[in-house]
Amino acid sequence: MTSNNRMQHAIWISVAALVIIVGFSFSWLTIRSFHTQLRQSLREQKQAGKLPAEWQDIDPDTVDISKLGFQMKVPRGMETRLQIALLLTDLWYVWVPSVVVVCFVMALFIRRRSVERQ
Repeated sequence: MTSNNRMQHAIWISVAALVIIVGFSFSWLTIRSFHTQLRQSLREQKQAGKLPAEWQDIDPDTVDISKLGFQMKVPRGMETRLQIALLLTDLWYVWVPSVVVVCFVMALFIRRRSVERQ
């Protein structure tokens, strides 16, 4: 393998790593943002006395949100981002290897095109 081929592979591995990092960062930030908004909403409802009776004694800052078991309407944009984030998180074992394979295929494709031009 020539140094040019190694450089191409290194570039595409870097691209794959960047895409994977961006995907996980998007998921983490989106879910974190949702939890922050949810906790703020719980705080406001608790202060206004609008929480159901069984939730009146919860601490919105420390409660395990996943165990509350309630439904909440969120704006369409947030719902879409949450669905994407959860899909990325739940199916990481599919999309991470797919990104790596696509990047390796792109490296091979570009290498073949450069060989054909010579």
